[in-house]
Amino acid sequence: PSQVAKYCGFLFDTTNIPKLRIPSEKRERAYAMIHYLLSRGTQWSHSRLALAVITGTLESLAEATPQQLGHTYLRRLHALVQPPGMGSGAEPFYTKTHLTTEILQDLQWWNMFIKRGDGRAARPERSAILIPTWGDGSGTGTGGTLGLPDLPLQMWMG
Repeated sequence: PSQVAKYCGFLFDTTNIPKLRIPSEKRERAYAMIHYLLSRGTQWSHSRLALAVITGTLESLAEATPQQLGHTYLRRLHALVQPPGMGSGAEPFYTKTHLTTEILQDLQWWNMFIKRGDGRAARPERSAILIPTWGDGSGTGTGGTLGLPDLPLQMWMG
């Protein structure tokens, strides 16, 4: 079996700590979109339809962000793409808008995440793992051993 497998459009990597990573072609596409918006700044106007495409692309990658924080860093962009009170349907998407400095800061977070390409742990890194051992040696059954990721084995007695 392979240690890196494609799973639901992501890479499930079990070479070290199991991680959910974004494939390079998706990362490059997202990086180009983010870089374009960051290079334009707040002075350029953008079509809400184009921003909706970029937001949807980033939203599709949010599951691979640490603790799924990507959703949080897209809230302001979602609100800009379809602001309340502009009606429903396709009409709001045919208008133009400007990015705010807060949205650019959110895009900076995405930019750093995409550059690193870490992905997110497939299981919580801080979760404890119980390791069955012989106990503390007293024979009372009140001792135990606990293994935490990246920490030495810990033992206790009753």
